[in-house]
Amino acid sequence: MSRSLLAVWVLAGATLVGDQLPPPAWNNAPAQPVPGVEHKTFTSRAASATVGYNVLLPPGYSTSDRRYPVLYWLHGLGGNENNRPASIGPKIIAAMQGGLPPVIVIFVNGADYTFYVDSPDRAVPAETILISELIPHVDATYRTIADRRGRAIEGFSMGGFGALLHAMKHVELFGSVVAYAPALLEVQKLPDGGLTLRRGGGTHAGASPESPALMAKNKLLFERMFGGRPQIFEKQSPSTIVRQNAAALRDRLPVRIVIGTADGLWNAAQLFEKLMREHAYDHELDVVEGVAHDSDRLYDAVGAKGLAFHARANGWR
Repeated sequence: MSRSLLAVWVLAGATLVGDQLPPPAWNNAPAQPVPGVEHKTFTSRAASATVGYNVLLPPGYSTSDRRYPVLYWLHGLGGNENNRPASIGPKIIAAMQGGLPPVIVIFVNGADYTFYVDSPDRAVPAETILISELIPHVDATYRTIADRRGRAIEGFSMGGFGALLHAMKHVELFGSVVAYAPALLEVQKLPDGGLTLRRGGGTHAGASPESPALMAKNKLLFERMFGGRPQIFEKQSPSTIVRQNAAALRDRLPVRIVIGTADGLWNAAQLFEKLMREHAYDHELDVVEGVAHDSDRLYDAVGAKGLAFHARANGWR
């Protein structure tokens, strides 16, 4: 099924409460089990809630005593920890069985509409849950390589934004990042003078447009997670971090960007890639011809390359 940004918003629209975004759903039991994947929980002090995640343990984990690197996988807008395990999990297992180094995969719950940041009022502590609670929990629960060379992060759309943000913001924790069709949005004015988040560089011909409903929902997201303040959003933008810290990051954090040419975020990805080049930030760009905003098709095309990228960047064996 196509994962266009517009389609995701339409699907998610049924859960909206009046003119507000739904409250975060921090724990979501899967409707059906996924072979090789287990749904787990931990208690979050920041959210005063039980938080769910899915874990994929590599073949041979139960019969060995070795420690493994960890890949954190961040879902897109309107999703939760159950969105990608069924489609991506078997491909990751097949890649490991085909010779790529074994890795633990954690499918993170970003709670629908958070962009993986903490809201200014701390009512939605998505960053704190990921960085300060989930990672320590994983290192205490599983046989991990508990250093930055033993951690990688990737994600799709909103998750691609979050992966870039946290890899760059917390370079002491992550050794590499892959962003699939990252939602590199920017603050723009609405016709009524209000502010919202929109695709950087606009939408090119042939891609799904940003509808009025989508812009209205983006405005709610901007207000809840960034206080409706451009300066808060800009501080959390991967583009801002590249402008300010490229010299310190370029030799420490390998970056890979994957984007389809039919994606509405194609222009935004091109602008970000140009920014990386202007700041002499060595990176990989994988362009998938004809693919729209579709995580499964992107992963089918180049997902194994992403796993190999992490392994190469961090020296995984």
